[in-house]
Amino acid sequence: MDQIQSIFKSKWLIFPSWPFVSYTHPKIFSKEVNRGTSIIVDVVDSLFGVDYSSIVMIVNGYDVTNLSTISPINGGFRVHYKPSIGFYWNAEVSVVIKAANNNGVYMPDYQYWFMIESRKLNTMIEEAVHRIAEKVDWSQLE
Repeated sequence: MDQIQSIFKSKWLIFPSWPFVSYTHPKIFSKEVNRGTSIIVDVVDSLFGVDYSSIVMIVNGYDVTNLSTISPINGGFRVHYKPSIGFYWNAEVSVVIKAANNNGVYMPDYQYWFMIESRKLNTMIEEAVHRIAEKVDWSQLE
């Protein structure tokens, strides 16, 4: 392995090695994703390893790295973000991952999207019934 790494570190490097995303949850371009879903992304670089301190996760334009759990996996790290509140109904969620390997080579920003489920009619009816029931003075119906 040291011989392979020295070849890649040489000045004759033609194809740079950088981290890449090997897994996403939800899947890329998923539709009808649950509002409370977690976002999980695996970033790996089997040759040089991933620099933990370089990992950044951005969700809908907000850096959520400090709100995420970053755990070691084989060849890299798993980034797990669980939103404190659910996403809006029928929303498009954008995820951007940034990371570098242990040689300081950054991967191109990895960006993907998924769609949150539409608000279902039966859910809206249920919520309306509960709101009405809260306002009714049940003692007057006796």
